[in-house]
Amino acid sequence: AVTIFRGWHFYIISGPGEREVFGWSRLMWVILTLMLLCFGLFSCSNRANAPAETGTSGADPETDIGTDTGSSAIDKPAPPVQVDLLLFMGATDMAGRGGEESTVECAEGHAYEFRAISDPTKLYPMSAEFGRNENKTFGIDDGEEKTGSMVPAFCESYYATTQTPVIAVSASEGNTGMQDWTVGNGRMEDAVDRLNAAVSFIRASETFEVRHIFMIWCQGEADVAAGTDVQTYISRTQALVSTMMRFGVEKCLLIQTGNDLSRPAESGAIRKAQAEMCEKNEAMILISVLFSGLSGMQKASGGYLQEAYDMVGADAGKNAGNYVMDPDGYRLTAREPEEKNQYNGTVIDLPVDSWD
Repeated sequence: AVTIFRGWHFYIISGPGEREVFGWSRLMWVILTLMLLCFGLFSCSNRANAPAETGTSGADPETDIGTDTGSSAIDKPAPPVQVDLLLFMGATDMAGRGGEESTVECAEGHAYEFRAISDPTKLYPMSAEFGRNENKTFGIDDGEEKTGSMVPAFCESYYATTQTPVIAVSASEGNTGMQDWTVGNGRMEDAVDRLNAAVSFIRASETFEVRHIFMIWCQGEADVAAGTDVQTYISRTQALVSTMMRFGVEKCLLIQTGNDLSRPAESGAIRKAQAEMCEKNEAMILISVLFSGLSGMQKASGGYLQEAYDMVGADAGKNAGNYVMDPDGYRLTAREPEEKNQYNGTVIDLPVDSWD
């Protein structure tokens, strides 16, 4: 066959005397048909190579963490859990000299320990071993003296009041006076380092979000024994609190020290100074005076029986929680120690008659 183009027409000669005219309009229809066919093939190819649909248009692959295989909805990242960071600071009664066998147990998720010294890589569930291995040479070093404290009871009571988990940091050392907590003696500096480490860990975790940062302070026994004058005690305590606030602490929640029956005058002076600081300094909040009623539960070797620590911890934790929930309306609720019958022998019935 021979193709001849003449006058915008194609002439196809297929044999002697035979020819067919292929007009320009017919050619345009053929070209249009071919274009539509190519476009259809191209669309099918793109659809075959495209990723499977997730069911949500406009999803950002940088923020989506996964899909629910049972539905078309995208799983959104869970919001961080709000926690309160509590730095437990002070001397013998904060460090604890009780017995771990009777320590209050914290329910799962209510409280954690951040071990700033021994293992600052994770959180541990709150236990009777709180702070036991958190010793630092030339810093806060209590050796092996921590044998059970008020902290677990405090945390459980605090959670019951606030419904907010606690991340607790140990920063206490027995037999330390306020002189030991002044600048240059290592303990204040170590406490700041522990606080900074805890804050950095929580921020990096993306699981938790700090709501409040408080220091829980209980100290005074050594100053009672040393006969520290009141003004010196006050100035050193307020200097410590001011320093800790510069590094993120919001308030100092103070647990008043107990009565030293061998030094009643000195003990009363320190206790009065603690109460007056909390009345006059808005940075300091009194959260328990219960130790004063538990003199009979003091141990000859120092500190209190574990039962006393559990009572004071629960009392202080509740009051601390009440303050957090309503700072403006907070009033200390002083819990009285429960009366106990110390005699376990045979009970004698008293006669009903009386002398005339």
